[in-house]
Formats: sequence, C-alpha cells, structure tokens
Amino acid sequence: MLFSYRWQSIKYTYHFTDPPEISVETPVVYSGEGEEANLVCIVHGEAQPEVTWFKETMQLDTTERHIMESRGSRHTLIIRKVHQQDFGNYSCVAENPLGKARQSLSLSGKPNMAIFQSAPISQYKDRYNISWTVESYSPVEEFKLFFRRVPQGHEIDNSIEQSQPLQHQGIVYSQRGYNTNHHWSPRSEWRDVVLPAIPLSHHFTQGMSYMIRNLDPNQHYEAKVQARNRYGWSDLSESFEFSTSMNEEYTDIASLINRGLTG
Repeated sequence: MLFSYRWQSIKYTYHFTDPPEISVETPVVYSGEGEEANLVCIVHGEAQPEVTWFKETMQLDTTERHIMESRGSRHTLIIRKVHQQDFGNYSCVAENPLGKARQSLSLSGKPNMAIFQSAPISQYKDRYNISWTVESYSPVEEFKLFFRRVPQGHEIDNSIEQSQPLQHQGIVYSQRGYNTNHHWSPRSEWRDVVLPAIPLSHHFTQGMSYMIRNLDPNQHYEAKVQARNRYGWSDLSESFEFSTSMNEEYTDIASLINRGLTG
C-alpha cells in the first residue's frame, strides 16, 4: 500500500500592538557654559521607532553643536559648548506606525542639590557647626540654610515656604559664624539664614560651613539648604538630622590632646 503525504505550508503573521515606550536616563542634566551636555532617552518599541528631539516646541536639526546619536535603544542629544540659550526644557519623541510617545527632560545651569558633610552629633550642647558641599559649574553666590528642632511626638511636616576661605581636599569652604539668636517656638518652626558665598569659588565642588548657635542641649534638629548661582536657586537638599550634646564634652583626639588628657 502506498501512502502519500501532502505538506501544507502555514504562514504566520505577526501583529505589533504596542506603541513606543520612552524613559529618560536623567530628568535634569546640569551643565555650564562652554561645557558639553548629554541628554539621554531610552526608547523601546516592537516596530522600530523614529526619534526626534525638541527644545520647547521647536524641532532640533543636527548641527555642529547639536549631535543626535543612536546606539540600540539609547538615543542621545549631545550639546557641545553649551550656550546660555541652551538651558531649558527638552523632549524626545518616538513614533512608529502604532503610535507616538514623548518624554521631557531639562538642561539646567543651576547648582546641583547640596549634600551635607558634617557629623550628625555635635560636641557642643548649645551650638552645631554644620557644613555641606554643592556641585555647580557657575560660582555659587549665596546659600540659604533652613533648620529647626524636630517636633517631639508629632508627625513631621517637611514643607518649607521659600523664598576666610577654608581649604579641604580641594574644596573651597566659606565659613560663617554669625552670633544670631534663634528662639524655638513650641511648634518648632523653620528658621532660615542667608549666607553669602564670599569669596566666590570657581571650583566645581563648592562648600560652606556655618555655626548654628543658641541651640538647646540634648535635642534633635533637622536642616535643609539651597544654593544659588547666576542661573537661580537649586532644589532643596534632602533633610539632614543632627543632635546637640547633653554635656560640653570633647570627644575628638585633637581636643583631648589640647586638654592634656592623653598619655
């Protein structure tokens, strides 16, 4: 008996159903005049999307200073020798036959968010030497320090209504120690002090130190800080917590040596 087989070819058709998806590598890119800036969007799509870049509402073309680079899903707008007019809001738009997606990011000349550097516990019972650093391409002109005693047994409301150099590891610190009286209300309201950054530093990382006086012994405090350069104020830093001592004790080795307490 003879058998015959008939093979039937089956044709598969793939249907793409999802529009492009975009994420940004860094929502805010900090730079300075004369520097290079890289704005990056990560684009995914089943059907290969076409990516275009905009500043505000104007579509950007490739020029000697504006270079659009694509490597896989990574799409980069490179801005060479940044000019003042380059600062602002940008967006990358990805489009394929199934739809369009847009993500926004910005190029800023303002300072980065400040980072506190001081130890969390003071060696004094009534004052605290607080210090921080900030990265800024343009010299910082002034700082604004906010601080308050942490409310006891209450939920913390972190909202704030806004408005001689010391060398250390290549960072220029300005040091201020104004004898300012601060009175803490029962609600532990925020206090603030504006500190001029004098002399202006052209270091990329800039720092500040300030002695907060008239604090209460053995208490818990929190602080935040902003920095301003010619382009405006930075975002508020994250909250930093510190405490005063119960007694005026010197715990560091240098102080012990000065008091003759070491053998």
